[in-house]
Amino acid sequence: MTISLKKLGLRVQLENPAGAKCLFPKRAFNDDFTLIDTNGIHEIGLDFCGCETAQTHMKQLLHMAWFPATTTDPCTAATFQILEQYHILSFESKCSSYELYHTIMQLLDNTGLYPRKYQDHYKAFMQMVRKWRHLKILKQAGWGYDSAGVESTGSSKCAVLCPACPQPVNSWLYALFVAIDANFRLKRCIVSKDSMDPSLSRGWAYFVEETAYKTYLQTCSGNTQQKSTCSSHNTVNMADSKVSHGLATTGVGTIDCAQHNMKLPNGVGDLQKGERYSNMDFCSSQHFVDIALTHSMFHMTSLNVGQTDGEAPECGWSNINPMASSTKEMGPGSWRDVLDDHFGDWNWKKVVGLGATLLCKMTEANKEQEAHQTAFQELHKVLAPKTTEAWTVKVESWEENPNDSLVTNPFKSKVIAQTHSAQGI
Repeated sequence: MTISLKKLGLRVQLENPAGAKCLFPKRAFNDDFTLIDTNGIHEIGLDFCGCETAQTHMKQLLHMAWFPATTTDPCTAATFQILEQYHILSFESKCSSYELYHTIMQLLDNTGLYPRKYQDHYKAFMQMVRKWRHLKILKQAGWGYDSAGVESTGSSKCAVLCPACPQPVNSWLYALFVAIDANFRLKRCIVSKDSMDPSLSRGWAYFVEETAYKTYLQTCSGNTQQKSTCSSHNTVNMADSKVSHGLATTGVGTIDCAQHNMKLPNGVGDLQKGERYSNMDFCSSQHFVDIALTHSMFHMTSLNVGQTDGEAPECGWSNINPMASSTKEMGPGSWRDVLDDHFGDWNWKKVVGLGATLLCKMTEANKEQEAHQTAFQELHKVLAPKTTEAWTVKVESWEENPNDSLVTNPFKSKVIAQTHSAQGI
């Protein structure tokens, strides 16, 4: 039979050195306090300090590294250790808060015959986890210390930026490669609404600001979806036929750094019916308005186009897809906050591993460069000098004037390829 620490006579006194006795102890509300830790859920006798110089109950708990579930008359708290442990565990294993909480309950009593009151703290635990995620994002981005307060946090200021790509302040870099894609596994059921479950970050990281996003989509609601002529590209053409019964969100659309596989700030938006142009246009506009469009937007004829395969989003989906099962029943705000946090972890790991990644690519590129150089020299030797000299002049002229439409792109095919779509196949 499990006996609580409280029944054994233990009382924890806050705000006083070990062994010291408070002159004005004040018991927790209804003398009922529960602490969630890595080794179980504990019912303890808790005394706050009631002296004139004492801090608020919330601050007294925080000084003990206990995170309160509420700011007024807290009766439940979780240790910083369990919150940090779950935070990292959720990134690495995609474990849900439900799974972790019930694991802790099994540690308390593996028969499953634990008191009903321990099950009642699950909602409080979820609230503490969500607040912990939000505070960690603000802390890591530096906005938790801003003298103007958290409310001064600007749009996308909590996002982890790609250090190798051009940002609005890094105008010396000449090109940004982006990839646009949608994921239809990250669905969300019709649960709650924004007025009842608002996002805590409100566009401070990777998701677009919801109010402006929905306002724009409302203005485009009457627009006819243009059909795509691409062969076998049904994502756009079948947008209206996507299964959406019982769903508030059928997936997400993202704008990624195509070279370094990172989510761009304010580059994620929820989809209501397939990969509609209006949804993706709004997400794209958050970036293209700050970039000098001196290069082709999709780099179809741009220099250095061979630096990326354009499949960056596909690599990221394998990391985030396991979250689909634990997020589909969340409210809109919770759903965006959790995914924001996971996108941030993905970007952070990319930044940390960028040195090793670039070194690996550089080593491989050097080997490939030697092989290509050998093949080029062999080809060059068998061609007539008259042909190569004329070609060299055209290439150099185009490279010196990449944005001059009057200079012909020598790499552009002069033969019109017959696609399956064009042939009616």
